Amino acid sequence: MEVLSPSTRRKDLLLKRSKYEEVGVASFWVLDPDKPSFSAFELIRGGYQVVGDQSATLDQPFPVEVTPAALITR
Repeated sequence: MEVLSPSTRRKDLLLKRSKYEEVGVASFWVLDPDKPSFSAFELIRGGYQVVGDQSATLDQPFPVEVTPAALITR
């Protein structure tokens, strides 16, 4: 899971994602605390595809339900 920050946002979204994809990392999650938002990607036929957005129940790499907006208190 990558948690985006202003100083590493571009690196996390572009560089790390492409490197993880290249070496076959099965799942890649991105959490943006500024929005709050969440995206989950799974490696399918050699490329990442979105399998969850904003809220997701995922099976890989382990069963979990993620809803970032529910974690934020205002």
